[in-house]
Amino acid sequence: MNGLLIVSPAKLDTEKSETGQVDLSPGIMCSFQTPEGHSISTNRPLTKAGFMALAESWPRALDLDTLFQAAIQRLDTDPKLQGKPVHRDRSTLAGALLRGYVANLVEFRTWQGDFVSKASEHPKASPLA
Repeated sequence: MNGLLIVSPAKLDTEKSETGQVDLSPGIMCSFQTPEGHSISTNRPLTKAGFMALAESWPRALDLDTLFQAAIQRLDTDPKLQGKPVHRDRSTLAGALLRGYVANLVEFRTWQGDFVSKASEHPKASPLA
């Protein structure tokens, strides 16, 4: 996956998740679903944190290193995980992303389109607009 960018429109499916919200605790099941209805469920903290990072960056794609660091940061700042051993292996996240690709939840790209996801204080219109 090195050299590829990762993107996913999947968001937490509150109806299929055990607590109705993202709980990164080990063993608590969370489901993520695309607008088309494709879904995946996991109880692994790193995978849940990775999918949350992808949801927050949508529609911007992330490289694997950036995604992994965002997931680790989320794990490190979650008060429920303080003092608990949590698996933090890059290859575990990569495997989950491959399963997400097979389930049509994740896309791999070779380039990032030029766009902004939020309007600036003084947006500019294109001369073509």
